[in-house]
Amino acid sequence: AAIDAVSGVLWTSDSNGHMHGDQPAWAALTGQTPEQYQRMGWTAAVHPDDLLPMTAAWQRAVADRTVFEFEQRLRCADSKWRLFAVRAVPVRDTTGNLGEWVGVHTDITDLRARAERLHMLNETLERRVAERTQSLARSEARLRSIFESSYQYQGLMDIDGTLLEANSTSLRGIGAQATDVIGRPFWDTPWFTHTPGASDLVRAAVARVANGETFRQEMQVHLPEGGWRWFDFTMRPVRDGAGTVTGIIPEAVEITERRHAEEALRQSQKLEAIGQLTGGVAHDFNNLLTVIRTSADLLRRPDLRDEQRRRYLNAIADTADRGARLTAQLLAFARRQALDPQVFDAADRVRGIAEMLRTILGSRMTLVLEADQGALPVEADANQFETALVNLVANARDAMQDGGQLRIQVCRAEPDSVCIVVEDNGCGIAADQLDRIFEPFFTTKEVGRGTGLGLSQVYGFARQSGGEVVVDSTPGIGTTFQLYLPASTRPAERRSDLHDGPDAPLAGRRRVLVVEDNAEVGNFCVQALSDLGYETTLAADATEALSLLGASTDGFDLVLSDVVMPGMDGVALGQEIRRRFPDLPVVLTSGYSHVLSQGGRHGFELLSKPYSVASLSRILRQPNSANATTG
Repeated sequence: AAIDAVSGVLWTSDSNGHMHGDQPAWAALTGQTPEQYQRMGWTAAVHPDDLLPMTAAWQRAVADRTVFEFEQRLRCADSKWRLFAVRAVPVRDTTGNLGEWVGVHTDITDLRARAERLHMLNETLERRVAERTQSLARSEARLRSIFESSYQYQGLMDIDGTLLEANSTSLRGIGAQATDVIGRPFWDTPWFTHTPGASDLVRAAVARVANGETFRQEMQVHLPEGGWRWFDFTMRPVRDGAGTVTGIIPEAVEITERRHAEEALRQSQKLEAIGQLTGGVAHDFNNLLTVIRTSADLLRRPDLRDEQRRRYLNAIADTADRGARLTAQLLAFARRQALDPQVFDAADRVRGIAEMLRTILGSRMTLVLEADQGALPVEADANQFETALVNLVANARDAMQDGGQLRIQVCRAEPDSVCIVVEDNGCGIAADQLDRIFEPFFTTKEVGRGTGLGLSQVYGFARQSGGEVVVDSTPGIGTTFQLYLPASTRPAERRSDLHDGPDAPLAGRRRVLVVEDNAEVGNFCVQALSDLGYETTLAADATEALSLLGASTDGFDLVLSDVVMPGMDGVALGQEIRRRFPDLPVVLTSGYSHVLSQGGRHGFELLSKPYSVASLSRILRQPNSANATTG
């Protein structure tokens, strides 16, 4: 059973290597007959190249009385050569003498083939690993070269914001080595710590990018090397195969020179616009001044008839009004006009001037008014609102030379705004002109058909009122303007009934302190008030006005002050008078003031320049001017 259990071929021989007797296993393996393998006949099955090395190894084992081990090739019964591992041990008799050797031939052909294949596979794998390692090394070297040679500021950090890598460009920007910043929170590095607020901004942005967002923003930062610089700064998440954010890549492209170029372009455009604006203003005002100068010269003629004198006086007054409107339109476009906001119903206001709008359109055009149900209160300057509407209607009229229909709709656009839609079916506006229609003095009309300030007034009024104006136009189809104004939660105010014409001063309101730094305007105002029956005193500035108020024994009934003055302006003067003399009314007058345009009237009555004698008299007689200092 033991012999049958052996996987190899069992045989026996004497010390000389001779086989004796019956060796059935050997006969089955080699196909030799007993006569053939007796004594040394079995060696005929051994490969000739293995016979001598085998014989030498056998002799050493016999001489040393040790185990014989050898690998040899045998020709098997099927005439094929196979590789065998041979192992033989000496056997001693009861007296201790070496009697025979018992050996086993184990076929290792397949095992050796598998080992060789495994060896070859290992060599191939090792070669491929080496090649892949070299390829990765080359790729890493290329990426490192790109990373280090890039003009962009680049880096790598983990999702907690700890900086892991930074390229040479970014390090040069802060005059640091990689060891100075690697391992630190990104926001706590010199790229941001020299700029107020930058570290907090970057810290918050890192948290957003760690959650999968992408952050991008133009930033101005102060670097240790180079001072204040502009960058297009980006942070992007790095994801693994499962989509999990595993890191963050920050990048920054310096755009300082681009920003400087853009600023230079803007300045150039501003200068061009100023030149265009100056030319337009000079042209229009020179026309107006021509009428005034010519009328004044003609009024000096001694032989004028009364009818001619009235005509020239009316021409001067009308021309002055046109100049005032031109200035108002310029200020409205620049959003520098001192508006008088009040709450009014937009639909009611449109209905109130509907007949005037129909007159502007003429008989060949139809006006259609539409309005949502219910109140539509807005808070804006009512007079400027009407002016804007007139400008839009006049613009539509000029676009419908062959007649047409103008639709004005007043509707609630959003919970916090009201929209006034002005839609015509005229010639439309070319696409390349839409971006310029709100520019001052830009017009597509013929010479003499318009100043080019109408739409600029609409734009300026809308923006200064906290609203917006949107235009949509198709050539040959028509144009639609949408004027958005802030809606009001307060009810509309009632319109006061004002009358024109200079009247006598109210009883007990005769003493007026005029504060005006322009001597000509101040003297004219004093003379006009004197002609109206007022007792007037002129002060050249706020300091003199306060001195006169403090020194007066009888006191004054009212202060009429210009706003724009050297030193303390009119608003500050009015506030000081309000503090010292709380019962003394103050009326402000101004042609333009950034204080009024940005901060409002501060509770004071306002008389806009240029003003007429009638408007001067009227505002001084208004009952509410007595409480102007408490508004």
